[in-house]
Amino acid sequence: MKNIFYFFILLINLNSFAQEVVECDFDANLSINILKNSEEGKNTTSKFVKGVFENEVIAFINFDFGKELVVKITENYPSKFFQTYKNDALKAANGKLISEEIVNINNIEILSIKLSFSLDDENKIAQHYIFVYKDIVYLLQFMNNENEFEKFLNFRKSIIDSIKFK
Repeated sequence: MKNIFYFFILLINLNSFAQEVVECDFDANLSINILKNSEEGKNTTSKFVKGVFENEVIAFINFDFGKELVVKITENYPSKFFQTYKNDALKAANGKLISEEIVNINNIEILSIKLSFSLDDENKIAQHYIFVYKDIVYLLQFMNNENEFEKFLNFRKSIIDSIKFK
């Protein structure tokens, strides 16, 4: 009986989780699942969606600087570009690197870095996924309180796994 109860709790949580995201054709290059309550915006060089799931802040951004500038920014891609991004992110957050890895989605190399930092006297963890696809720089960022970060691993994985390149 106890196992059945836990099963229904899990099922309810999975259903509520599934209802929180929708597929979004982010731009001409890819689609990604986003939160239903996401805020969207754009300016001349970027587009973003940003949402909050419990305490988890999720932002997905593209930077369309034009082909010439992207080629210059991503010179020696991916090694130099990834190293520069990692150093800049750590410096901007005044943070510490927790982990770094290159992940591959559909033959696209993506830098994943996880860093810790302090924001408004709270310890936070952010995980960034950055890559270039069709001369556009994309950044997916997850941020949460340090003590709640591990709670959302499956949620983050489902968002990452939802990326579909066109």
